[in-house]
Amino acid sequence: KIYDAGHGIFLANFGHLSKAVTKYDWRLETKTDLFSHFKMNHEAQKVDAFQEQAGTGVLGRLLDVMQEENMTVGPISINTVTVMLDGKPESGRLVDILPSKGGKEFDFENKNGLNFADELVTAIEELNAGTKVNSGIFANHFSQSFIDTWNKTDDLKDVLRSNIDTAISGNRGNDFKQVLRMIKSASERGVNREAFVVGRGGFDAHAGVMANLDDNLPDVNNAVGGFYRGLKDINMLDNVTTIIISEFGRTISP
Repeated sequence: KIYDAGHGIFLANFGHLSKAVTKYDWRLETKTDLFSHFKMNHEAQKVDAFQEQAGTGVLGRLLDVMQEENMTVGPISINTVTVMLDGKPESGRLVDILPSKGGKEFDFENKNGLNFADELVTAIEELNAGTKVNSGIFANHFSQSFIDTWNKTDDLKDVLRSNIDTAISGNRGNDFKQVLRMIKSASERGVNREAFVVGRGGFDAHAGVMANLDDNLPDVNNAVGGFYRGLKDINMLDNVTTIIISEFGRTISP
């Protein structure tokens, strides 16, 4: 339906090898790692066949360019760590990893039900603000990141619990609802360009491939279809580009 409506396009049978190789010479002729699922997933997220942009992902580099053009950008992953959103270290951006449901707050209550929220907050802030002449740069960076993340969690908790009317089924339905919540709240958060990553596994079928696809593809279809309807519901369909990729971005001759 998305394709028929003119809002979708399929690109198939291409990868990120820098040149044609065979099973005999690929180790010498390409810098791209092949055959390991983990490695190929990593390569698909980086899109850097010549290894020229170490430590960065394709969406992270895109956000770098936007940030250099004075746009307010944000990299957000749902429930997973991904190199796809990593930009250049000098950008100073951290990737926000959000849960599928709600916002996970620091639990200040102990097993006896006593609430030490005010005292504990003050103690943690003082502990992580204690910079001295001989303080290590990594410790300072950790402390600042911890406090920044804590404050951001407080800012986002209402957004992440806000209502989304669109019903989205599928294994990743809640993930896409979180993305919709963030898109819907972008202006009030002062962000005008964001990149989101939602992952879905379960396709590693060494046998029974068709049965595997019959089980998994309807789930993907339901989640993506629900997200598409959700973008319509919040009037953001023309402002969002959705890309679905597979880790198998490789072609090798016999």
